[in-house]
Amino acid sequence: MSMIRSLRRGPDIGPAAILPGRVFGAVDLRHCCLEHGCFIGSNFCGADLRDVIAANATFIRASFLYARCGGTHFDDCTMCEAHLSQANGPGAVFAGADLQKARLWRAHLPRADFRGADLRDVDLRFANLPHADLRDADLRGADFRNANLRDAALAGARRDGANFDGASFR
Repeated sequence: MSMIRSLRRGPDIGPAAILPGRVFGAVDLRHCCLEHGCFIGSNFCGADLRDVIAANATFIRASFLYARCGGTHFDDCTMCEAHLSQANGPGAVFAGADLQKARLWRAHLPRADFRGADLRDVDLRFANLPHADLRDADLRGADFRNANLRDAALAGARRDGANFDGASFR
């Protein structure tokens, strides 16, 4: 853990680091590079991940509960069954990411970019997603109950079986 705590403000943990099951909770990882890394089952609860580059990384079953991830790039990541509930990530980028069965309950993700992402069976209840870009995303079976989708872009998104009960669009 002391090695990680010393990696503040920009050093690379990766690229292509293989650190499954590690605990990064409440650690300041701002501006780090996690590209192509493997973090299966890792714990980022409460971590500061603002402006991190994590494109093409693997975060299967990783936990980001209460993490700060504003401006973070999760482009093309594999995040199946990841736990991002109550994460705070204005402007986070998940374009092309695989988030199947992830939990984003009460996540605060205004202006998040989910273009072309796989959000099948994702729990987005009570999520705050104003101005989110969900164009061409796969939303089949996703649960958006009571989510804030004000001014969200949904053109081309597959919505079969998605639940939007109580969601606000205006």
